[in-house]
Amino acid sequence: MACRICVDAWDIKQKVETRLKVALAEAELALRFLEEGLHRNAAGKAFQAWKAALAAAAALARDELLRRYRGKVATREGAEVELADWLIALMPTGRMWEVARALRQSYGDEVVLLTALALNLHE
Repeated sequence: MACRICVDAWDIKQKVETRLKVALAEAELALRFLEEGLHRNAAGKAFQAWKAALAAAAALARDELLRRYRGKVATREGAEVELADWLIALMPTGRMWEVARALRQSYGDEVVLLTALALNLHE
C-alpha cells in the first residue's frame, strides 16, 4: 500500500503551499463568521487556520523536528514513517503546544504565543 505520509512521496514546497492555502481559507471564513456575529464558529475557524499555518511552519523546519522527534510511527496503512513527518502531516491538536515550543528556535516566541492563543480559542 502507498503511504500518504512518506517523505519520498512528499513535495515539501507543495505541502507548505497547500497548508498555507488552507490557513488562508480558514482565516477568511473566520472573518466572515465574525462579521456575521457567529463568534464560536469564528473561533473554530481561527483555530483551524493556525493549525494549518503551524503545520506549514513545521514542514519548513522539518530537519529541526527530525532532531527532536526521533523514532517511527505506524500509519493506518501499516507503513512506518518518521514521527516528525507524522506530526507535520497530521498536526494533532494534543501535540501543537510541544511542536510550537520545538519551533521556537526557528520562528521565535511568537509561534508559541500564537499557538497558546489558538488552543485557548479551541477550548
